[in-house]
Amino acid sequence: MPLVIPSSKDLPITEKLREERVPVIDRSRAQHQDIRPLKIGLINLMPSATREQTEIQFFRLLGNTPLQIEPTLIRFDDYLPNTGRERMEIFYKPWKEIKKIGLDGLIVSGANLECNEDGSQRDFSSLFFYNELTEIISWAQEYVTSSIYCCMAAHLALEHFYKIPRTLAKEKIFGVFPHTIVPENHPEFLRGMNDIIHVPHARWGQIKPQDITHKDLEILMENPDCGWHMILGRDGREIYLQGHAEYDREDLVGEYLRDKVHGGKLPRNYFIDDDPGKGPLCSWKADASVFFRNWVNHVYQTTNFDLGKAFM
Repeated sequence: MPLVIPSSKDLPITEKLREERVPVIDRSRAQHQDIRPLKIGLINLMPSATREQTEIQFFRLLGNTPLQIEPTLIRFDDYLPNTGRERMEIFYKPWKEIKKIGLDGLIVSGANLECNEDGSQRDFSSLFFYNELTEIISWAQEYVTSSIYCCMAAHLALEHFYKIPRTLAKEKIFGVFPHTIVPENHPEFLRGMNDIIHVPHARWGQIKPQDITHKDLEILMENPDCGWHMILGRDGREIYLQGHAEYDREDLVGEYLRDKVHGGKLPRNYFIDDDPGKGPLCSWKADASVFFRNWVNHVYQTTNFDLGKAFM
């Protein structure tokens, strides 16, 4: 079923989604279904250079499900970045409007704000948008069926909700890592996924698996070299993703070339035969699509529409 976008003819990413055969329709022409479209909000913390690409990546994953979804781009009421400000004012709705409408699901992207310019760990409270973001996620914890926090946002939310400390790794965690899963824990999120899940990681920050001790948190995917990828909080009310399953094939290439100038290492398990000249090997997209399908199904079932069973 299609993504239902209020002004699809105006949103710049609409044509790119259609080119990829992601079904998109205007709200005014939305086809009938037995339930209203699920309202899924996206708080996009990525910089202007990758902001549009991040929108496409998450919308693509949401559009790969049989239910109509109304995705909404959300911006803060007070803080707006200097770069890409005008675009956000046009296409992103202020939080005060979203709060009145409500959401069924929320996604908060990662951000490249882990470190200070000198390489030291950045205190989350120093972020320009910290107060607004923590206000939103605190609201979401109470009123949203399920929220997904990605990479840095996962670290920030775990610190905010559970006081779990984040540290910087000795070297950048960079590459595509195979994760084992715990299938007996919450199989509704893992149904249809492989036993080994490959996920890209690109970060300095980390929360160590041994620090995940709160009774409401469960690790569902982990790797001995890069740590966990997926943590469930409160039976799926919160989902923390430390990696970037939404990434496209080429995303780590640009980061590698940038880091290479400063002596950065080759991303692990990414280039064919570890040879940049042979290009990257994508091994994560299928499982990413299955996970987001399962998550949407969970949101639908848990939101309690009472209008029939969710898709299987």
